[in-house]
Amino acid sequence: MLEEVLVEKSVDINQASLEELDRLPGIGPALGQRIIDYREQNNGFYDIEEIMEVSGIGEKTFQKLEPYIYVG
Repeated sequence: MLEEVLVEKSVDINQASLEELDRLPGIGPALGQRIIDYREQNNGFYDIEEIMEVSGIGEKTFQKLEPYIYVG
């Protein structure tokens, strides 16, 4: 049951809107836009760790995001 709840709350970082990204822990509108810009310039993300290539997202922010993001 818990697993289903996490899946429902997960965000595909290759599809998410700015509004969806903004709801993630540690991500505001500016960082959300950088994620979208990176995604568009690099034909999407291949795995969730790649999000750390986005300026402003380091190890600590990634650890907060990890339970909530996936690449579809």
